Amino acid sequence: MGATASFGHDPGASRRERGSVAVELALVLPLLVTLVFGIVEYGRYYNATITLTHAARESVRRVALSSGDPVAAGIAAASGM
Repeated sequence: MGATASFGHDPGASRRERGSVAVELALVLPLLVTLVFGIVEYGRYYNATITLTHAARESVRRVALSSGDPVAAGIAAASGM
């Protein structure tokens, strides 16, 4: 354990370490970026689903409450959003 142990004195070690960090980053970064973009896209999909559900519910409610033309009530519901 005495004189043969070298703690950080190998001059080629930092170059090898930087190379291994670059390789690890090249392997992990695309996965992380894909995961983040997937989360964002799922949020956009969920927002569109909620918006369409709300629009359909509002249109049906207005048609049910109106005694007139259902097409006119649907147009009025869509323009009110």
